[in-house]
Amino acid sequence: PRSHSCPTRRRPAASMVAEPVPMVFKTGSSAGKVKQGKITNEDVLRREVPWSAFKEKGIISKDELELMYQLVEIVQSKSVAAQAALIEMRSAEHAQLFKALLTGVNKDEVVMYILSLLDELLKQKPTLASLFHAALYESGGAIDVFEPMLKLLSRQHLFILEKTTVVLAKLLSWDHYIPPAPNPNLEAALARKLRSFAAWAVALLKNVDPQDGFDQPRVVHVLGGVQQLVSSAPGRIAFVEADGLPLLLGLMSGGHYGTHSAVQLLYVVMVVVWSISYTPECASKLGHAAGLVPKLVDILKSVQKEKVVRVTCAALRNLVGVGSCSSDMIGAGGMKA
Repeated sequence: PRSHSCPTRRRPAASMVAEPVPMVFKTGSSAGKVKQGKITNEDVLRREVPWSAFKEKGIISKDELELMYQLVEIVQSKSVAAQAALIEMRSAEHAQLFKALLTGVNKDEVVMYILSLLDELLKQKPTLASLFHAALYESGGAIDVFEPMLKLLSRQHLFILEKTTVVLAKLLSWDHYIPPAPNPNLEAALARKLRSFAAWAVALLKNVDPQDGFDQPRVVHVLGGVQQLVSSAPGRIAFVEADGLPLLLGLMSGGHYGTHSAVQLLYVVMVVVWSISYTPECASKLGHAAGLVPKLVDILKSVQKEKVVRVTCAALRNLVGVGSCSSDMIGAGGMKA
């Protein structure tokens, strides 16, 4: 038996986030690259979009058109962090701009651009997620960017699915915004949106065959969203309440881990389990999930990949002292792993 030294308890960090499937740029049409799931934000943001046409159609105003031109320039110059104060000063206007475009435009190429722009904004300055929460509260619910994005989850276009899933997960799981005054109705509305997203992700992943691993782009995108979702306590709770734990156990149990794709799927699932274990309420449910702890120990014994070993060990460490987890680890041979 191999001996593994479990790392000290620590919160999920960027270094532990699952490695994305490489999105290799190859010569060819944009349509071909989109179909293969290999197009990037930079590819999309290099395109010219006739924003003035949307003003002429009444989708956005003259002021919103100028705001879009300014925002595109800021994102393309990678100066979002430096210009964040300028963006935040007009937070409601920016949120309304995105709402108007996501509600009024249906063309795939434009939706792709809007989502890439949002993704880049949040990558370069994650705290801008507060902007969309602030706009919702300050407008009394009128400026709601979340609802049109939830509707995009039904689209079949892989790039739109990928970006919608990740951006929406970032926005809905953001728990650092403090409203100026309590608003039970809006709090309940946001909680419903969070639960809807979690339920959608769980329902889609229930159809995944673990032996297929990461061979399905749709699975990659949705699991990426789940990883982001469980980065916060509200997201973890929503995922668990959506019956996500049996799903994770099934994804852990069905593969043979003989291929890179199967190991990568297992790694992402283990990162999700590890993240969930940081919220006591969710850790308790992990501890009561039948067969979970023995399965974690089995993975520790049988899987050779170091990154899988490390994150599994970290998850087990977080479960020590939770319910019967400690005795379950011993019973499953955890001391010999």
